[in-house]
Amino acid sequence: MASDGARVTATPAPCPTTLGLGAIRDKLAQILAASSFEGNALRVNEWFADVWTPPCAFIGATEVLFHDFNYSGLITATVRVRLVVPIAAKRPAQTDLETILDAYYGALQSDTTLSGLVKQIIAVDALPILVPHGNQDLPAYECETKLIIG
Repeated sequence: MASDGARVTATPAPCPTTLGLGAIRDKLAQILAASSFEGNALRVNEWFADVWTPPCAFIGATEVLFHDFNYSGLITATVRVRLVVPIAAKRPAQTDLETILDAYYGALQSDTTLSGLVKQIIAVDALPILVPHGNQDLPAYECETKLIIG
């Protein structure tokens, strides 16, 4: 970046020719499915499915910023991953939520570039929510996941 007094100039970052969101979603699902919850593989839905059984993870729609000023003008995407745990008798839901959140975070840390599909994947936040399922509200986390694409 250079300044000649009246104006500031910057060399634009090179942009990818395609975003590759399908491949990114597939790889994110793959690393999440490789994680475990209470000794079992985490069931991952690459969309908000109509029929599902907890514990599971849903990968939501992707929000794209084509020029993210917070990341030097790079293309970024934000995807919300919903982690849902079952209600278990005689066990606090918070314990299960913490376990599934650890699995999610560990999965992201296991491959921070999604095998080179992104420059970096960042776990931004996790908000506790309740998700309707039949006649119950199940404990869940809504996790904001930032992808630095290019």
